[in-house]
Amino acid sequence: TLTGKLARIAIKQLRQETGNDQYEVIAVRQPYGEQADEEDAQTALKFVAPDQTITTNIKEATDALTKTLRVSGLAVDDMSRGSIKPKMRMIAQYAVAREHDGVVLGTDHAAEAFAGFFTKYGDGGTDLDPLWRLDKSQGQQMLKALNAPES
Repeated sequence: TLTGKLARIAIKQLRQETGNDQYEVIAVRQPYGEQADEEDAQTALKFVAPDQTITTNIKEATDALTKTLRVSGLAVDDMSRGSIKPKMRMIAQYAVAREHDGVVLGTDHAAEAFAGFFTKYGDGGTDLDPLWRLDKSQGQQMLKALNAPES
């Protein structure tokens, strides 16, 4: 949510500075099947107010790759499957970015960056990471300052 809102603010400023309204924020929703927190996702989207929203449900692709790997004789346990999901998301995000001549923004923050708590070539594989120096409390403070919904 914070990354999206910062992108929205930056794009608004870029449009004003350049006079070019072709810059846009594209929110890419990427559930695995049915999203349990759909209401929260919609609240976040309303707050960010992207120019467009694209949904790429990664369930079918993740399950197909898992099945293919298992047919090849690999176990593909829950930990391995959990690593496949962010990689599938990143593939889709870069497809969207390529299609729209854009960049992929990351959501990793300082604790994740410090601990290396991300999936290599998955959620850690982005073009820009605007939150990488912020800890969680700083991110929460920024959201509050930007009048984000409490949820």
